[in-house]
Amino acid sequence: MIKITFYNFQKKVNSTAIPSGTGTELDCNIKAPSSIVNPVLEIATVNCINYNYCYIPAFNRYYFIDDVVFNRGIWILSCSVDVLASYKTEIGNTSCYVLRSSAASDGNIIDNKYPITTSKTSRWLSPDTVPFTWTGFNNGFYVIGLQGNNNYSVNGSLYYQLTAAEFSKFLKNFYADSSQQTWGGLDQGIINSMMNITDYITSCRWYPASFNVDASDPQTIYVGNFNTGATGYLVKEYPLTILTWVFNNIPKHPKASARGNYLNCSPYSRYILRSGFTGSIPLDSFHMKNCTNLAVELFVDVSTGQARVWVMADGYTFIETFGQFGVDVNLSGTEINIGGVLGSTLSAIGSFAVGDYLGGAVSVGNALASLQPDVVGKTSSGGYVQMFEPFSLLIDFYDVVDDDNADQGRPYCKMTTPATLTGFMIVNDPHIAIDGTSLEANQINAYMAGGFFYE
Repeated sequence: MIKITFYNFQKKVNSTAIPSGTGTELDCNIKAPSSIVNPVLEIATVNCINYNYCYIPAFNRYYFIDDVVFNRGIWILSCSVDVLASYKTEIGNTSCYVLRSSAASDGNIIDNKYPITTSKTSRWLSPDTVPFTWTGFNNGFYVIGLQGNNNYSVNGSLYYQLTAAEFSKFLKNFYADSSQQTWGGLDQGIINSMMNITDYITSCRWYPASFNVDASDPQTIYVGNFNTGATGYLVKEYPLTILTWVFNNIPKHPKASARGNYLNCSPYSRYILRSGFTGSIPLDSFHMKNCTNLAVELFVDVSTGQARVWVMADGYTFIETFGQFGVDVNLSGTEINIGGVLGSTLSAIGSFAVGDYLGGAVSVGNALASLQPDVVGKTSSGGYVQMFEPFSLLIDFYDVVDDDNADQGRPYCKMTTPATLTGFMIVNDPHIAIDGTSLEANQINAYMAGGFFYE
C-alpha cells in the first residue's frame, strides 16, 4: 500500500496548472503489473467517484483519472500522467521560440489566423496645409518666357509671372484696337500682326500658384521694343518653386490599438493619394502604418513646367514621380475682332498633368474659359474638371473578425522561457529535456507545439 493524494480539480488538459490545497490522502494499491505513465489504482475503503485527479509521491507525477470502475467492493481507477503539471518547472525554464502568446505580442507581425470580412470603413481626408486655394481661372498666375539674356535668363529666356488681369492686358495691348493710330496711318494691331507674338514669347503657362519672385520689384513687360503696358515679376536665379500639402493626424485602423499595428498595413488598410495633378497614387502601407503626418511636395520648374512629386511620411520620402504641372497656352491662334476684344485667343490648351503614378495621364482642356471677354479658352475633349480636385487622401479600413487572445494568443516570435510569459502560447519546434520517459518528452513537445497554457 502507498499513500496517494486525490483531488477534485478542474483544469484544461493542455495546462501546467497544479492543484492547490492539501487534497485527500488515501491508502491505495497499485495494480501489478502497472505502468508509470498509465497506472491503475485500487481502493477498498473510500468511495472515489468524486475524484478526477491525483498525485503519486512515489512516482513524483500528477495524473488525470480517466475512468473509475467499482468491482466487488473495490474501486479501480485508471490514470494517465499529466506531463504538463508533472514537469511544469522544466517547461517553465526551457528557452524556446514562442510563436504566439496571450501575455505578450508584437503588433507589427501580421496575424493571418483571422480572416477579413466584407465590411470596410472609408475616410476621405483633406490636407490641413495647402499652398494655394483653387478659385478658378480668373485667378492664378501666368508665366511667360520672353527671349532675352541676362543674369536671370534660363535657356536663353527670361521668365515673368503675371496675374490673370495683367496677362489679359498684355494680350490686348499687343493686339491693340484701331483707335491707336501709328506711323503711316496703320494701327498698332496691324503692325503687330505683321510680327508674330510667338517670335518673342518662347512659352506661356497658367499656374494656380505663384512662383519665387521679388514682389517689391515689378517689371514692365516688353515684346521686343514694344511696351505692352502690362506688369509682371521677374523669376530670378532659382526657377523652381515648392508647393506643399500636409495631412496631419493620419487615422489608424479602428482595431489596431487592441490587435496590433499590422492592421494598419495591407490588406487590412489601404491608402490612396488622389488629385487632379497626380491621378491616384497607391501608398505603401508599410510606410503608412506608423505615419502621423503625410506631406506631398511638388517641385515645379518654371522654365519647362516639369514637376517632381515627392510623397513623404513623417519626413521620409518614399515615392518620387515626375510629370507636367500647369496649363500650356498656345498663343499662335490669337486674333482680333471688331472693337479690339480678343474673341478666339488661346486656341490650344496643352495637357495638365503630373502623370498618374500607375502610368496614365490626366488631361485638362478649356483652361481659360473664365477669362471672358478678353480671353476665351476653346473647349477640348479632355475638359478641366481635374483642376477642381485638390489633394485628398482616401483610406479604407477592412474589418477583421474578432480574435480570442486568451485561448489563441497573438504573434510574438521571440526567444524566451514560458515562465516569463505565462498564459497561452505556441512554441516553434520545441525540444524539452526532462528526466522522464521519451514518451513523456514527446507528449510535452506535442503540447508545446500545438498550444498550451503555462499557469
